Amino acid sequence: VDGNIALTQSLIGDADYLVAYGLAEFDANGTEAVTIELWADDNYKIWLNNKEISKSKPAKITQANIDNAAQFRKLKGNWVRNPKHVLLKKIELVEGRNRILVKVSNFTHGWYFRVRITDADRKKSKISEIQLIEKKEKEED
Repeated sequence: VDGNIALTQSLIGDADYLVAYGLAEFDANGTEAVTIELWADDNYKIWLNNKEISKSKPAKITQANIDNAAQFRKLKGNWVRNPKHVLLKKIELVEGRNRILVKVSNFTHGWYFRVRITDADRKKSKISEIQLIEKKEKEED
């Protein structure tokens, strides 16, 4: 699983003070330790198989943030993806179906998240070894 979701472009365009959720289900061939990588702008909370595994510390909303949002829009989308939060965490997948749920909140400016699952040493992406449920269901049709 390796994906970058640019919420500003994907959903409703430029907007502040919103929350979005991303959900991925996939099958694992057996129980194994992997590393989950998450980049998020702004705050996040992430669950694996209905158990919270991490959350960011809340960002503070200030008048400066609100004023900067108006200035940012004048840049016409020249947005640099500098994540506010990065998570690297070793997790244990269960055999069979696994589910990752990500909640990302936006205060101002750009808004995105990216999730990647690698082997425990972060050397090899598991994308070729973990089959997304949507792909599997399409192949069965």
